Amino acid sequence: HPEYVAATADDYAHLVRSHDWRLTLGAVKEEARRRGRLEVSVLDVGCGAGAFTAALAASGALLPHEPALLHDDNDEAVPPVPCSFRVDLLDPSPRALRAAAASLVPPLALGELRCASVQDFARAALTSTNDVKADAGSVGSSRGTYDVVWAVHTPSHVPCGVSAGNASSLASFLKSLRDLLRPGGFGFIAAPTNDSHYARFHALYRREFGPGSGFDAARIGDPSRPKPGFNGGDPGRGGANASFGGDQYTASEHVAAALAARGVAFNRVDVSHVTRVNAGDGARLEAYLRGCAGDDAVSLDTMLANPRIGAYLASCRSADGSHYAFPQKTAHITL
Repeated sequence: HPEYVAATADDYAHLVRSHDWRLTLGAVKEEARRRGRLEVSVLDVGCGAGAFTAALAASGALLPHEPALLHDDNDEAVPPVPCSFRVDLLDPSPRALRAAAASLVPPLALGELRCASVQDFARAALTSTNDVKADAGSVGSSRGTYDVVWAVHTPSHVPCGVSAGNASSLASFLKSLRDLLRPGGFGFIAAPTNDSHYARFHALYRREFGPGSGFDAARIGDPSRPKPGFNGGDPGRGGANASFGGDQYTASEHVAAALAARGVAFNRVDVSHVTRVNAGDGARLEAYLRGCAGDDAVSLDTMLANPRIGAYLASCRSADGSHYAFPQKTAHITL
């Protein structure tokens, strides 16, 4: 929903500002140049409408500094090889893929559009890689070849199961993500914490309006009312057109625990900010809250009239009543 995208634009801008992407991607580019490659390969897992890549491009973090000259064996200066980013987009939603593709601007170059889950894509990609190696008579690592893999707010509605054998579990999701990253590549996961607005509101909304609630009972009595779908509330998607589904909200704590359980080394940094929505803009506020809930069956008026959700929203409203301030905390997990 365009109103949801507008309401979350600052979230993505803050996400970009709170990590030194120029330093990180500069190092990746330098490594690619040393290998004589003209492109850095990037996989955007669960790209949604492309809000993260758009914010990254708008930040200027991808604009190169004046590059240092390399030297050959005779210590003579060698002009640097220009290097761009080829971004493959991965999402189960064709609509999201089209929107994300349209959002890419140089130096982000559009690669392949992959309409699949990361688990299915990794399985197919690694099978293809192993087949090629077998044809060539070589034996080697089955790890992927992407220099950078990022999953921004993607894990939020992946079921937080611990078994990698479960094709839809968080453990399987994380294994697939790592399998697609080349050895020495850079992996980045952004996920809200349990005490962020996204996680708290999703849980509260599900309790008040989800299956088994009074709202659900009223809907059953009135077939004309839409059924709560909980089709995923990942920031950047929202509503019934979301790409990922499920009632369980998977927070950064689940991601960190799943990585630790598998002995995966990672760094985690929690960053906080506030999402502000004008109280007078009912359409944007409704779209934003529906996106956070991952469901578009409930109107803003109904949310405000609900005793528990109404009280929560009142606690987020500014003293002068001009806007709502929703406290966010997001973990940046790097692999």
